[in-house]
Amino acid sequence: MHPLALTDFHRSKFIVFSRLLQEPKHVFLLLAAIAALFYTMGGICMKFSVGFSQPLPTAMAYLLFAVGVSLQIYLMNNTHMGSTYVLVLGLEAACAVMASLLLFKETYPPLTMAGIFLIAVGAALLRLEV
Repeated sequence: MHPLALTDFHRSKFIVFSRLLQEPKHVFLLLAAIAALFYTMGGICMKFSVGFSQPLPTAMAYLLFAVGVSLQIYLMNNTHMGSTYVLVLGLEAACAVMASLLLFKETYPPLTMAGIFLIAVGAALLRLEV
């Protein structure tokens, strides 16, 4: 068997995933999550840029934010601006908190974590109404 050949198990998973992507709602949510990840990676680069003093992380932050904005512009093309914006923002907030916990060992009090969770849930609920 060729090393890059798909086994039946992997082929079935690929088929399920490709069928999911044929649903416009699933593609929308996937692109929103990807946009949020680009914004989060841009935020990480902002932290590493040390106030614009490090050229590479600063340039990477601009580039990553530009990709996130481009995805968000595409998402807003045929849908409500407010709910789309809040969905991406909520996903970004959740990703940013996870990154700050894992990469920078930052801590948050329980009430702050509850607030962040409510923002993410609220963003998801807004999208269900569109």
